[in-house]
Amino acid sequence: MRKLIKLIDSPDERVALMASDKILERAWGKPKEMSDSGPLSLANLPPEAQKRRVLELLAFAATLTAPAETIEQPPEATSQEISENGE
Repeated sequence: MRKLIKLIDSPDERVALMASDKILERAWGKPKEMSDSGPLSLANLPPEAQKRRVLELLAFAATLTAPAETIEQPPEATSQEISENGE
């Protein structure tokens, strides 16, 4: 394990990536494969039930609101705020 930790700082990006991957696998386990054929899959429903479920999901999505601020894109200052702050 110590060897893997040292390899994370390798100048060879491929080696660093593999070392990081192995450390994460040991800590959290390998990721599970996802499939579209699970018990909650729309593919397992008859067409009318598929349509009903999609409409339910769309109705739910319509109730969601976007966050006011995000870290990636701070709100733009208005021209009034800029003139008030002297920027």
